Amino acid sequence: MLAGQANFSITNIGTIQHELLVFKSDLAPSAYPVDSKGRIIEDGPSITLVSRGDKVDPGATQARTVDLTQPGTYLFVCNIPGHFKAGMFRVVTVTPPSAEQAYIPAALSEWRVAVPTTIKAGTVNLETANFGTIQHELLVFKSDLPISGFPVDKNGDIIEDGPGIALVSDGANLDPGTTQARTVDLTQPGTYFFLCNIPGHFKAGMYSVVTVTP
Repeated sequence: MLAGQANFSITNIGTIQHELLVFKSDLAPSAYPVDSKGRIIEDGPSITLVSRGDKVDPGATQARTVDLTQPGTYLFVCNIPGHFKAGMFRVVTVTPPSAEQAYIPAALSEWRVAVPTTIKAGTVNLETANFGTIQHELLVFKSDLPISGFPVDKNGDIIEDGPGIALVSDGANLDPGTTQARTVDLTQPGTYFFLCNIPGHFKAGMYSVVTVTP
């Protein structure tokens, strides 16, 4: 992602409490200093705690601004005892800012697409992660139709070349725990729909409406 002050909307899509800590370090995650229970020693050597917040209950959302102005390698992690050891972390590379492209995260799960609801028009780097337990995909449509007016087949799945909608971006299906990077043209202001169209998923409510502003 691009260096700068990043506004995050952190949603706990799990069934137990979690937290999000952000560290900056040149160490690999396996080399982070940990205690006897495998929990990161937050003031340990060679790592810098950049951001932390309150624990997030299941289904709750936390807004936070994180200082990512320094390019480098960051670790986004849950450090509740046992969670880091279980693999609940992600390495993020922050690159120098660009005047042309912005970074947009998207989180997929059953049956939710978590993306920013307002995005400034431009070409964006979309990084999608599947936090669910089954395959998902992320399609982006531009349309003036309400979501209830989208053309669908007899099973309730979107007819992707149907009238009144324009498919802006498509990508391969994502297995659970995988990520996908993609460049998406959002240079035209308007209403966009980020959704999963694997059979049954759109019908289950797996979509999000995004306003792209000038």
